[in-house]
Amino acid sequence: MHRALPPRSFGPGSGANHPKSVPLDPIATRVERQDGVPLLLLDFGGTVMKIRIAPEQLRQDLDALSGSESQQGI
Repeated sequence: MHRALPPRSFGPGSGANHPKSVPLDPIATRVERQDGVPLLLLDFGGTVMKIRIAPEQLRQDLDALSGSESQQGI
């Protein structure tokens, strides 16, 4: 839908960088396939967000995150 637009960036202290910005917890989460592509569906109770995922990239990112947490003692 907005593929032609560049990624949105926020200045310091605004948008996702705002001090009061907190992560949302979805009511339900599931993974489905649409046209052979895996989608992560996040249900926020009236709003459903569909996010295309690349399984291998997601696996690498989670592995990297796990590695950095174990190094920090988390």
